[in-house]
Amino acid sequence: MKWLLSIGAGVEQVEPIKIAQAMGYKVVAMDGNANAPGLNIADRSLNIDISDKVEVLTEVRKCNVSGIIPSPIGKCLTTIGLINDELSFPGISAAAAERCTNKKIFHDLLSRNHFLRPSQSEVFQMTQIPLELKFNDYPLIIKPCNGSGSKGVIVVQSEEELEQALMDLSKLEEVQDWLIESFIEGTEYGVDAVVIDGKFQLLMIREKTLSNLPYRQAIQVSGPANLTELQIKSIAECLERAAQVLEMNNCILHADVLLLQEGVCIIEMAGRPSGQMISSNIIPLATGLNVIQEGIKISLGINADFTINDSRPVALTYFTHSIHPKIIEKYEKNGEILKFKQTEHDSSDVIQITNGTDLSGAGYIITTGLNLAEAQSIGDTIIKQGGDYNEDRSEYSKIKQ
Repeated sequence: MKWLLSIGAGVEQVEPIKIAQAMGYKVVAMDGNANAPGLNIADRSLNIDISDKVEVLTEVRKCNVSGIIPSPIGKCLTTIGLINDELSFPGISAAAAERCTNKKIFHDLLSRNHFLRPSQSEVFQMTQIPLELKFNDYPLIIKPCNGSGSKGVIVVQSEEELEQALMDLSKLEEVQDWLIESFIEGTEYGVDAVVIDGKFQLLMIREKTLSNLPYRQAIQVSGPANLTELQIKSIAECLERAAQVLEMNNCILHADVLLLQEGVCIIEMAGRPSGQMISSNIIPLATGLNVIQEGIKISLGINADFTINDSRPVALTYFTHSIHPKIIEKYEKNGEILKFKQTEHDSSDVIQITNGTDLSGAGYIITTGLNLAEAQSIGDTIIKQGGDYNEDRSEYSKIKQ
């Protein structure tokens, strides 16, 4: 029986591990967190810092794995790239992974190839507080050069806000290099695609509802997005060209883009599946495609089939307050709820959603309807019925007792 490798064993890797096992493969999982939930379900578990490429590669060579399970992962995508290179697995290369995960390299490469980009960009370290940097226009956006899940991403609209943001972000000691650039206003979309043997295929475009500034975390994702054929074509062509420039091949692609009057601006793009349960829930429910299963086939060198078998509107909405089971039961009877998970937060908690990590204990509800607007509205309505709802969509609180 063949063994597959899971780099990371966090919440985002649990479902991909289960999918690999359901396909009949054994899984060895690695994670630096000894309490990572995926370590409990893997057939073999190794408590290893997955950012330590030398140690990981040493252990991988002992495991006799045949491929890597694709899963949402951040900067350690470069670890996956190295393993692919060293063991000749189909998948993203180390060089391509570095181009994706280092936001400055990503920005510069796309700029040189005439993609629509922010007008200014500077890299700095917190030990060199860049108050001496003079910017012509606000707002600005600050983000880690290597990061994921919107952690450490913040928008500032004045010099005073910049000073406060730098003080707050300096607490993230694990981040060494930061990027500061002009903030582009536009409608943001999430995109899922795949490249096999150099051929690009668009899978799905998703609408996103974001928390209010200064943070940019999606609190509702839904799709397929309501876009014209021309808009879909422009996004697909932009990402296909970017995949060529970044030399991404034989991998699932995740991207966030802004749709502007001038064209498409790519916020980020990486050779891995989308996180926040999009790949394991939203894509299968909306399209009938098990994207993780087909991604495993790519890694094994097996013919993969990314045919879209279905199309129905689906919305995933997060919440951090408790929702009464009778409310859920009502909508489940109507077939409007496809999946539901209650929040893990205490009744007294008021949670501010600033990044993907803040959603780890949040509840979620996946809804459908006659169209996308109805699917989105049902999710919002259920949340409002469940408790006092803060209209700015950035904070939620439980029903007052």
